Amino acid sequence: MHDLIISIIGAGPGGIALAAEAFASGIDPSQMLILEKGPTHNSAIRQLYPEQKLTTANYKGFAARCEGLLCVRDMTKPETLQFFDKIISDYRVNIEFNAEAYGMRGLEEEGGARFRVE
Repeated sequence: MHDLIISIIGAGPGGIALAAEAFASGIDPSQMLILEKGPTHNSAIRQLYPEQKLTTANYKGFAARCEGLLCVRDMTKPETLQFFDKIISDYRVNIEFNAEAYGMRGLEEEGGARFRVE
């Protein structure tokens, strides 16, 4: 059992970016954990994208704006995976692989909201 401030479900681009932003905001990496059901980060990109297919910065035609730490540009699959490998290392992102989350429930305790991820 972990005493965490932040639990993130999924080690894709959004989950990794959230962990990096939290670290940059002063939250210690030991107080954050990403739960990833797959054996590695960005499983969908690894499994579904051909090697030279671009992972594009825009989503369904929406203009890509750089806000926050990670300015993601159009990259090939290998470039994208390398980019996130570096983010995980640089921001000391804690990821627990092969850890599927099935739900979350609140715990009755004084002193603030506490939850259990199952």
